[in-house]
Amino acid sequence: MSAEIDERFRQCNLVTYRQIALEKGSVWDLIAERNLPEMMSAWTLSPAIAKTFKGGVPPEGWQGVIVALKPPAGSIILNLDTLYRSDHF
Repeated sequence: MSAEIDERFRQCNLVTYRQIALEKGSVWDLIAERNLPEMMSAWTLSPAIAKTFKGGVPPEGWQGVIVALKPPAGSIILNLDTLYRSDHF
């Protein structure tokens, strides 16, 4: 359970990035609704990594986007960057 993980490893005050390949209907959800349904995903602090993740540009028929987000409080399960930098890890 993420609630049992030390709070400092469940926060991020920086902008994070994620590459997403969208189907045609998902583009409308992103633009009009400003929302994409998802259950769990991995984000990075590096836009360069987000651009090359999973082979980079999605295949024909999909639209690729890089989403930038400062994560809202309570949305992070585990911040691996903070965890790996910890002397206690």
